[in-house]
Amino acid sequence: MKIMLADYDRNRLDRLSEYIRELFPNDDITAETDSLMAAKNCFSTPYDIVFASLDDRRLDGLKMKGFVRHSNAQAKFCICGNAADLREWGVTDNYGNICEEGVDGAVSYPVTKEKLLAALGAGKVIPFESCIKATADKELKDDLLELAAGGLAPCPPAPPDKASPPFNAATAPKN
Repeated sequence: MKIMLADYDRNRLDRLSEYIRELFPNDDITAETDSLMAAKNCFSTPYDIVFASLDDRRLDGLKMKGFVRHSNAQAKFCICGNAADLREWGVTDNYGNICEEGVDGAVSYPVTKEKLLAALGAGKVIPFESCIKATADKELKDDLLELAAGGLAPCPPAPPDKASPPFNAATAPKN
């Protein structure tokens, strides 16, 4: 499997790269701080998974999506960004549902392995506050890591008063 990581911030890219290498130790991983070079690579190479920074200065993640889709329409495309920016740019709604067509997952900063697994396995940003009790003091198990390519074990349900309503494309905010 071929994986592209693009973020202009070297520290964030290094952390993302470290986690992805742990999740996919035998796969071909390319990490770029230059989003234009990453886009050029995506245009000519069919990557299976791409993580792109939403607010990259040279080429934002939403524009990079077009390059990725050109080379591999089936690629899993994930956007990384601040939670507020993900909402403001229309990538997610207030409940974490993906609103942007062609985006398969969203990861809010700071990046964690759990957030990466959620982005790879679901079309929704998981509210990790509801998972903290379930995962506190537990090491991430290998079987969860193996689910990265195919899904994520369900998170405990949020309390009824904080449950997210079902996604409705007709009422989702548009930019």
